[in-house]
Amino acid sequence: MNDQLIIFDTTLRDGEQSPGASMTRDEKLRIARQLERMKVNVIEAGFAAASNGDFEAVKAVAEAIKESTVCSLARANENDIRRAGEAIRPAASGRIHTFIATSPIHMEKKLRMTPDEVVEQAVKAIGWAREYTSDIEFSAEDAGRSDIDFLCRIFEAVIKAGATTINVPDTVGYNVPEQFAATIRSLIERVPNSDKVVWSVHCHNDLGLAVANSLAAVRAGARQVECTINGLGERAGNASLEEVVMAVRTRKDIFLCDTRIDATHIVPASKLVSGITGFPVQPNKAIVGANAFAHESGIHQDGVLKHRETYEIMRAEDVGWGANKLVMGKHSGRNAFRSRLQELGVEIKSEEQLNHAFARFKELADKKHEIFDEDLQALMSDESSEPKEHFRLVSSSFHSETGETPCARVTLSVGGAEAKAESCGSGPVDAAFKAIEVVANSGTELLLYSVNAITTGTDAQGEVTVRLSKDGRVVNGQGADTDIIVASAKAYLNALNKIEAGVERMNPQV
Repeated sequence: MNDQLIIFDTTLRDGEQSPGASMTRDEKLRIARQLERMKVNVIEAGFAAASNGDFEAVKAVAEAIKESTVCSLARANENDIRRAGEAIRPAASGRIHTFIATSPIHMEKKLRMTPDEVVEQAVKAIGWAREYTSDIEFSAEDAGRSDIDFLCRIFEAVIKAGATTINVPDTVGYNVPEQFAATIRSLIERVPNSDKVVWSVHCHNDLGLAVANSLAAVRAGARQVECTINGLGERAGNASLEEVVMAVRTRKDIFLCDTRIDATHIVPASKLVSGITGFPVQPNKAIVGANAFAHESGIHQDGVLKHRETYEIMRAEDVGWGANKLVMGKHSGRNAFRSRLQELGVEIKSEEQLNHAFARFKELADKKHEIFDEDLQALMSDESSEPKEHFRLVSSSFHSETGETPCARVTLSVGGAEAKAESCGSGPVDAAFKAIEVVANSGTELLLYSVNAITTGTDAQGEVTVRLSKDGRVVNGQGADTDIIVASAKAYLNALNKIEAGVERMNPQV
């Protein structure tokens, strides 16, 4: 059996389908560069036919990434595949990932096609894709509930037509490990020329079994796993990249394979994705949760101090914990600032942007003595997420006292003109939002308010994500500051600016 397990990351495509997790082009580029540093084999950059914005984002990733294969998803129709082909054309290594549903319920109720028509359409799709690349992946949507005889038939046909990777998705998270492993093993045994393709799996986490199903498939012969950072994805999410990678690496005796992933980039990637999407990582999340390597029990602490392996099966530093080294301070210059941003994969488009970001860095350095990589990432996430500033916070004042109703006063720049407002609320953040709304009168609905400390210490920046909805559109706003109420106001205004600017969602479900 091949000892190389291919890691196919779909954070930028399936991960983005989490409600509210849509990303801008620049945010996709930042994540893609981090995935490249991690040595991910395949980066699924988006669904090029979904929108012009998603097409441009896929194309931008294809132009920027050199060490990983860049992939676009496409339905099994000519328009989708040609859009995908054009989007990946600049890539050093490009892939088209086409799919069609194969379960009886999907074919009858959704596609309204006969099994014969589905096979015919799948073969046509491979033919169109071959006009753009020889790296073609075919997925049988809802394979987990499909008839295995029909799967054998359609897989044989697409392999003959030129597919090089065959993906077996558990689209609705219905399978259990023993069953899914048996399906993979049977397909590899029964499909003619199965040894000519890479067998892949894409598992969803509806029953909490995405990683377990993926690993069971690996043991049965699959050699590509489709996964996401932090397990991000629609509904309950996808298989978690960090869990799959470290399970295979820690238990090579069981899985008989390994990945090329540089695991020291896992925690930075987790923090980057969490910050950009506004989806915090639960403290007890495996590998990347804040408590993943913490020991509270005295017995455990004693054991770890005497010999780490008594209670730790992997080292925290091997997955990137403890890597938030001090890199900058108030005396750091522009060149050092620019250089460190480049090392972090942050693209500086102009001297004007650099000057603005550097000024904000200096402001932060006056408030916070120690500036870590995470602080810079947050500062640049805040910077890059700003559309044209219709609303801008000029000044603010907050009052909160035991037994008194909290109040806020804000001065905003609205289209270049200043406006002042004040309001009270159940807390200072609520008061700040209400004061902003006195001016903005946006008519939005607040869906999410999330606060995360970027680093440790009482002087840590707080990173706030605000999710607003208006007329069916959902946007995330982000703000970071050592003052959490100011960070909250910045995040709220950032979201309002996206609503005002009509920032196009790139979510493929739109």
